[in-house]
Amino acid sequence: YWISMTSDAIYAEHTTFTGSIGIFGLFPDASETMDKIGVHTGGTTTTWLAGAMDPTRPLDPRLGDLLQSVINNGYQEFIGKVAESRGKTPEEIDQIAQGRVWSGQQALERGLVDQIGGLNDAIANAAERAGISADYKFVYVEKEKTGFQKFLSGMSGRAGAILRSEIAKATIPAFMRPQYEQAQRELKSFEGWQERPLATYAHCLCEVR
Repeated sequence: YWISMTSDAIYAEHTTFTGSIGIFGLFPDASETMDKIGVHTGGTTTTWLAGAMDPTRPLDPRLGDLLQSVINNGYQEFIGKVAESRGKTPEEIDQIAQGRVWSGQQALERGLVDQIGGLNDAIANAAERAGISADYKFVYVEKEKTGFQKFLSGMSGRAGAILRSEIAKATIPAFMRPQYEQAQRELKSFEGWQERPLATYAHCLCEVR
């Protein structure tokens, strides 16, 4: 949410995981593990902070308080920025923050997003804000594929074409003809997938009753 909070408009699908507005920290403590294998450390320091971050030693409570204060400060900064962006008070944001995650619909109800919609809706909004006419088009700017990646994409395309050709040549029993034709129709929806970057496919090869 930190990335999107300063946007002119925030869109989310109904099922989008929205959040979390929160900060946490971890500190590894391997002291008991080291003790079990019989490995110990020792020494003399001039200040308690020297070696305080050593994971082979138990966490010093004073260091724990110091780390917690850093986390608390970061959290206050986070909810303060969200409050400024969403026209609310930090106290109001705190009530819906604290690391919780909301669905898109719940986030809309709590003022964390502006509208329910997807990428195309967000692009249309951006175009409108920029004063661009409705006949605009957009392209994905991606890192150019390496020669090997292009080779693999070409191989997969050719392999699919060969497979479909071989299946078409095979003798399909009459009782399997409807299933074969349905499978052919299903496979057509995946044609040209190499030219559609950032696409995610979820398709049910079944009949919903």
